[in-house]
Amino acid sequence: MDRAKGPESAKPIVDDQNHNSWPDWSLDSQWISFVSGRRLSQGNILTFQVYKVRTSDGTITQLTHFPKETVLKDSTSWSRDGRIAFVHGDSIYAVPDAGGEPAELVNLKRTLSPGSLWGAVWSPDASRLAFVGSPPGSDEANKRIWVADLKSKRIFQVTKGFTDDVPSWLDKDHILFERWASTGEVRICVVYLRTLQVTYLTSGHIDQTPAVDPTGRVLFFARAKLTPENIRAWFPETHIWSVPLRRCEAR
Repeated sequence: MDRAKGPESAKPIVDDQNHNSWPDWSLDSQWISFVSGRRLSQGNILTFQVYKVRTSDGTITQLTHFPKETVLKDSTSWSRDGRIAFVHGDSIYAVPDAGGEPAELVNLKRTLSPGSLWGAVWSPDASRLAFVGSPPGSDEANKRIWVADLKSKRIFQVTKGFTDDVPSWLDKDHILFERWASTGEVRICVVYLRTLQVTYLTSGHIDQTPAVDPTGRVLFFARAKLTPENIRAWFPETHIWSVPLRRCEAR
């Protein structure tokens, strides 16, 4: 979608019958990475791989080549140094954006509840990864935001909400995320990594998938009305909203 022209300019980039999910932009805005589950020629089993698509003409390039029936989580993140992070099992991997052999970056089998790892995103300088996971022994719905420092190998939990999800980096010291309440309300929040203080940026709605523009000055998110119908819906009807970040600046 051309932001200046609005929704009428929206066009499909990948439009097929596969399970295509969790896009992320390349630094030059010429490509979008995504995970795709594609059906085998026989049977109803999906095989997941990481792909990239060129936005100008829809050219799709396969980046990983896992065996048949491999399952990947819905998660890709494109780093400034040309790596695409994704989640496979209880580990975070990265594949070069030109393709090649994936490398394991972080193994979280002993840190998180099995199967709860999801949503890995690079920090602006590609030195850390934020991700979602449940503490060992807890229910998978008990989601928290975590950070792994790739240089020091330190892994630490940064939020304590019952259901905290979908992290994205505001800058090197702040992470945006969505926090779910038992009432069905979902708020956009930001956590300051130096103190772990959480600030609420929105309220009174179902607000999801926070992200900032490249300047760091505009916050974008998907919003749905807080109604019984939307609370019960798996995917409520949403619209894209934006807020100048100065109105909700993290302290």
